[in-house]
Amino acid sequence: HGAEKLALPGYLGLRRFRAHDGSARFLAIYELSTPEAALAPGNSSPDSSERMAEIMHKWKRWDRSVWVEIESS
Repeated sequence: HGAEKLALPGYLGLRRFRAHDGSARFLAIYELSTPEAALAPGNSSPDSSERMAEIMHKWKRWDRSVWVEIESS
């Protein structure tokens, strides 16, 4: 569903990670034009497509946060 998210207004990039220990734990980091892009109508809806609804149903533990970068090196 990454490509679908990147097609939304304000989504600029995506990085995905899997836990080193091989467990089914993943991390997705989206780069946004503004923090508000994640909260725009339709952008944060878990059922904006059948594929996204399937993914949301499959994974039981979600931890979502919007972070603002304060330093980059």
